[in-house]
Amino acid sequence: MNLAIILFSINMMAQDGWVKGTIFDKATGETLIGANILVDGTSKGTVADFDGNYSLKLPQGTYTLTFSFISYETKKVANVQVKPEQVTKININLGESSVGLGEVVVTAEVTRKSESAMLTMQKKSASVMDGISMQRMSRFGASNAAAALKNITGVSVQGGKYVFIRGLGERYTKTTLNNAEIPGLDPEKNSIQMDIFPSNIIQNISVQKTYTPDMPSEATGGLVNIVTRDFPDELTGQISTSFTYNTNSSFNNHFIGYKGSPTDWLGFDNGSRAIPELMQNTLADMQKRNIEQIALVYYSPDELNRLTKSFNTTVYPQEQMPLLNQSYKFSVGNEINFLNKKLGFNASLGYNNKYDYYENGDFGIYSQDNSSAQKVLKDRKGMHEVQISSLLNLSLKLNQNNKIGIRFIKNQSGQNIARYRSGTFNYESPSTYIQERNLSYLQRGLFSTQLYGKHIWGENKLNWFSSFVSMSQKEPDARFFTNLYENRASGTWYKIKTNTLPARIYRNYNEFNSDNHIDYEMPVYVGKASKLKFGTALLLKQRDAEQHKFEIRSDNVQYNGNQKLDGNFESFLSQNIISSDNPMGLYYSADVNNDLINSFVAFQSVASAYAMADFRFNDSWRLTTGLRYENVYINTHNKINANDAKYASGKLKSNDFAPSFNLVYSIQNRMNVRVALSQTIARPMFKEIAPQSFYDYKLGMRINGNPDLQEATVQNFDFRYEYYLPQGQMVAVSTFYKQFFKPIEMHLDPTSGNFEIMYVNGDKAVLYGSEIEVRKTFFERFRTGLNLTLVKSVVNIQPELAELRNQKTRPMVGQSPYVINAFAGYTNEEKQLDINLAFNVAGEKLLIITELQTPYIYEQPEPSLNFNFSKGVGEHFDVNFSAENILNAEYKAVYHYKNEGDLYSLHYSKGRNFSFGLSYKF
Repeated sequence: MNLAIILFSINMMAQDGWVKGTIFDKATGETLIGANILVDGTSKGTVADFDGNYSLKLPQGTYTLTFSFISYETKKVANVQVKPEQVTKININLGESSVGLGEVVVTAEVTRKSESAMLTMQKKSASVMDGISMQRMSRFGASNAAAALKNITGVSVQGGKYVFIRGLGERYTKTTLNNAEIPGLDPEKNSIQMDIFPSNIIQNISVQKTYTPDMPSEATGGLVNIVTRDFPDELTGQISTSFTYNTNSSFNNHFIGYKGSPTDWLGFDNGSRAIPELMQNTLADMQKRNIEQIALVYYSPDELNRLTKSFNTTVYPQEQMPLLNQSYKFSVGNEINFLNKKLGFNASLGYNNKYDYYENGDFGIYSQDNSSAQKVLKDRKGMHEVQISSLLNLSLKLNQNNKIGIRFIKNQSGQNIARYRSGTFNYESPSTYIQERNLSYLQRGLFSTQLYGKHIWGENKLNWFSSFVSMSQKEPDARFFTNLYENRASGTWYKIKTNTLPARIYRNYNEFNSDNHIDYEMPVYVGKASKLKFGTALLLKQRDAEQHKFEIRSDNVQYNGNQKLDGNFESFLSQNIISSDNPMGLYYSADVNNDLINSFVAFQSVASAYAMADFRFNDSWRLTTGLRYENVYINTHNKINANDAKYASGKLKSNDFAPSFNLVYSIQNRMNVRVALSQTIARPMFKEIAPQSFYDYKLGMRINGNPDLQEATVQNFDFRYEYYLPQGQMVAVSTFYKQFFKPIEMHLDPTSGNFEIMYVNGDKAVLYGSEIEVRKTFFERFRTGLNLTLVKSVVNIQPELAELRNQKTRPMVGQSPYVINAFAGYTNEEKQLDINLAFNVAGEKLLIITELQTPYIYEQPEPSLNFNFSKGVGEHFDVNFSAENILNAEYKAVYHYKNEGDLYSLHYSKGRNFSFGLSYKF
C-alpha cells in the first residue's frame, strides 16, 4: 500500500512542468525587476527577480498568463502549454502604459532568440556597439573567438588571433572576459590572443566602439567583451565531435614535425624540453661563484663536453604523417534546488587536435634601394596544435534580491612547430646557399576565477566582482640550426654561419591579473527611467619574464654536412665536439648576464573611479555622460643585480581623466541617431618603457626601450544611424574620426647600422572612416547580410627617415583600408535545417616597418569563403558539414618595389578544410 502511494506521488510529480522566462522593458531593453506573473483563473503567480527572470511550476495543461508591472501595459499570453518535466520558455516585452491602452493578448511562441537578443542589446546600448551571438557563431562555423570576431563590422583579425577594431589593435583595443580584464599571453603584444577561447564556452561577444566611463580608458579602438555561457532553465547537455580533412596536412607523409614529450597530446610539455639538469646545476653554481659565462676560462674541456652532450641532439625537422584534425566537446547545465535555494550551473569541456602544413612557400629579405636579394628561400612549415578548454559556472540565488556566483575557466594549449628553409644567401658571397632549421614548442595556459554578486533594494542596484587570472606562456628549447654551403670543384663545402650559431632558447612568461570592480546604480527622476551610476576598480598586473640562451661556440667551422632535413647535425657535433683531446672543439656556451638583461619583472596598478549619468528625457532623447579618473603606476626592471651598472628600470606615473558624451535620438523605437565624443588614453607596454637594450632572439632584432615615453591621448568622434526591422533585419551607417596626440610608435633607429627597434612619441596622427551594415530577410527563412568598413590613417614619419624615403607619412601598422563581410543563409526550424555561406576579406595592411629605403612590408588581402550545413535528425541528433577557405587564398606579405613590382617577404597556401560533425543533445 505504501509503495503504491509512493509510486502514485512520483507519477503526480512527474505531471508538473515549468514556465520560465525574462521580462523586459520594451523601450530600453532592460529587465523589469518585480514584474507580476499570474495564472488566469487561479491564485498561482510569482514575481520577476533582480535579473527580470521568473519561474512557475504548474501541472500539465494549457494556461493563460497575465504579465503586469506598475505604469506598464498589461499583457496576456494565451495557449501556454505545460508538459511534464519540461520547461516552456516565454520572454515578454512590456511597454509603458498610456491613456486608453487596454490589455494586449498574444499567442505563446517558443523561439530561439539569441541572435535577436544581440540585436536588442545593440539597439538599446548607450554606446555604439556590434556583436555576435552563440547562435550566429554556430551558423558561421566559427571554432573560436578569433574566427567569430571576423564577422563583426569593422573588425579584422591579424595572424589568426589578434583583433583590430577600425584599424586599431594592440595598445588601442581592450579585451575583457565577463567584464574583467585579462592579460595578453604574447610579450610582444598588448592584446590577448583570441584563438584561446573556443566557441563552445561563449554565449556572445560584444564590441563597444564608443567609450563610456564604466569602461577602461584605454578602450580607444573598442572594448571586446567575451561573455561565457550561462546556465539554462532546465537540464540540457550536448556531446559533439567533428573530424576535419585539410588538403595540405591530412595523410601527407611529407608533413614535418619532431618528437616532443609524451604529454604533448594534452597541450603541455612534461619536462622533456626543460634545460638539462646538469646545465641547471651549472647555472646555479655560476651564480654562487659569480661566473658570467660558460667558457673555457671557467670550465675544463671535459666538463664542457658533458654539458654539451646533456642536450637532445634533435635540432632538425622529421617527416611524419598526421591523421584527420579532431574536435570533441561536452557541455551540461541545469538549475536545481540547493539548501532551499536555486543553484544554477553550467559546465563544458572541449578538446581540439589539429595540424597545419605548407611546403613550397617563399621567404625573402631584400636590399634597401633596389630589388637585389639578400636572402631568397623556399619555406616549409608544419604545426601540430592541441587545445583543451573547460568552464564551470555556479550561481546561487539567495533570494529575489540577492545572487552570488563563481566562474572558473581553464584553457591549455600547445603548439609543436617545425620549419625548414633553404635557398640563396647573397650576404657573404654571391655563390653561397643557406639552410635554416627551427624547432619550437609554444605552451600557453590560462586559469581564471571570478567571484561576483548582484544585489537590489528598491530601484537601487549593486554589482561587484573580483577576478583573478593567471596566465603563462612557455617556449622551452626552441632550437635553431643554420648552415651555409657552397658547390666547389672538390665537392660541397659546409660551414656554420659566423653570426648565426646553432642555438637553443628557453623563454618563460608568467603573468597574474587581479581586477576588482564595484558598480552602484540609483534612479533619478529626469524624464523617464533615468539613473546615476558610480563605480570604483583596482587592476593589478604582475609579469615575470625569463630567457636563457645556449649557443654553440664556433670559429667558422667546416664540417661534412648534407642538404637534407637533418643537415647531418650529429656528424657536425661528433666531428668537432670539445674534449681533453680536442680542447679547441665546439661546446654549448651561455652568457648569464645577457640572460638576466633579457629577463625582466614588471608591475602595474590602475586605481580608478567614475561617475556616469544616463538620462532618458523622454521616449526619444537619451544622454549618457560622465568622467573616469585613473591613477596609474608602471614599473619594470631587468634581473641584473641592482648594484650592477647594467641594471635598468623604467617607471611611469600618471593621473588620467577620461570624459565621454553619448547622445541617442530614437524614432518610433526602430531608429537611432547616435553622436559620441570622448577622450581616451594609450599607455606604453612594459618592454617599451624599460631603458635597457636587449636582443630578441625570436624576432631576430634588438629592442631599445625608452623610459621617457609618455602616454598618448586620443580624441574620438562618432556618428551612427541605425534602423531596426522585424526578423533580425537592420541598416546601420557610421562615421568616425580619431586624433592622436603623442602617439607611441615603433621606429627603426636611424643612427644604428643594424636592424634595431626603438619606441618614441610621435607628434600627431589621425584615423577616420565609415561603416555600413545591412541585414535582410526574405520569406522568413532566407537571410543575407553585408558590412563594409573603410578606414584611412596618417602617421608622420620621423624627420631623419622622411628625407631618405622621400615619404612624409605612412598608415598605422596593422590598419586595413577596408574590411568586407558578407553572408547568406537559409533556416527551416521545422525541418531543423541551417545552411550558411560567409565571405570575409581585409585590405592590404602595413605589417613591418623596414630600415632606411627598403620598402615597407605589406600583408595582402586574403579572401575567405566558408560554407556551413547543419541538419537535425530526430529530437536529439545534429549532423554538420563545413568547408573552410574554399577559395584556398594564399598568404602574401610583400615588398612594393616601383620598378620590379612586388617581391615576397613571406608567401604560402593554407589549404582547404572539409569537416564532418555529429552532436547529441539531451
